[in-house]
Amino acid sequence: MIPADIVVLAREDPEEEVYVKTDQLDGETDSKPRFSLYSSKQEMIEYGGIIECGPPVKEIDNFNGMLKFGADEQIQISVENMIWMNSVNASQTDIYGLVLFTGIETKAKLNTREASNKFGRFDRSLNNTTKFLFPIMFLSAFMLETTTLTQNWDVQGSPITGFFNYLILTSTLCSIALRTMLDIAKSVMSSNFGKVMPGCIIRNSMIPEELGAL
Repeated sequence: MIPADIVVLAREDPEEEVYVKTDQLDGETDSKPRFSLYSSKQEMIEYGGIIECGPPVKEIDNFNGMLKFGADEQIQISVENMIWMNSVNASQTDIYGLVLFTGIETKAKLNTREASNKFGRFDRSLNNTTKFLFPIMFLSAFMLETTTLTQNWDVQGSPITGFFNYLILTSTLCSIALRTMLDIAKSVMSSNFGKVMPGCIIRNSMIPEELGAL
């Protein structure tokens, strides 16, 4: 496994070709050929050189660079001379490379996206229903307290206390107990999969709901 983005300078055996697997980057399982800038290790040591390239970009099929050596000699560096991080050397020879990008500047890191939160269909529906009923609950409590004040009902306590009393009475519209019981039921049902399928590791309590949807 290659730990950084490198440019292939030379190979240990000049008779062997360099092949890499990039299935961790693009999902392709075919081995891709890569070409070294120097024909041998001795040539690399003899000529040396300076490599110039642009800033890192996330496109794995885009790279432009230049190898300069001697007075005015230079070699164009393309994608076929590069091996990206997380690629695997599938050739029969060792390679000599120069690290160009590491850490967050590598192609693998630039193409990494943050994992999104996943919710079940029923949970999403329950959340939307709660968002709809919550303002109705507040409005109902406000209207009841307003009616109490305008009709001069004999109720003890301040208007604020009366509002919260009506808020408690209308809180059954948004049942927190329902959500709690659903979470407990899904956790228990998910844990039973480990008994039915030994060795199965449950990492998501949404499995019963997803199976029910299927």
